[in-house]
Amino acid sequence: MAAPPPGVGGPPGDNFVATLRYADGSVATLTYTVSGRKRKDLGKERCEAHWDGKTFVIDDYIRSFGSGCSAGAAGGRRSKGHWEELAALADYLAGRGPVPLPIEATLRATEQSFAVDAACRGAVAPEVSAS
Repeated sequence: MAAPPPGVGGPPGDNFVATLRYADGSVATLTYTVSGRKRKDLGKERCEAHWDGKTFVIDDYIRSFGSGCSAGAAGGRRSKGHWEELAALADYLAGRGPVPLPIEATLRATEQSFAVDAACRGAVAPEVSAS
């Protein structure tokens, strides 16, 4: 966990780096910070995935690009997929579609987020199944 820069307050956990280790030996590193500069030419959010010599990047939920994998896309509007997730859930509940996400994956993601939150608050993070 990192201390916030001068003039930027917030509760513990507003700036952290967490590393998750998976049973197959892979790792995920999560970085969250509120201390970045607010510039319009820099995206607010970024996701990078690296595997098997390939890289895929989602930049501020507006464009995506990759190396060694399928081409990305540039869009005109920011979309995190929240409305699409709600629509898929509504379709499932109405009997018009499949389960949007397996409950096991949803529970694992929730357990992992609780473990990261506990670690940010200084508690010993429990071991969580990440597979």
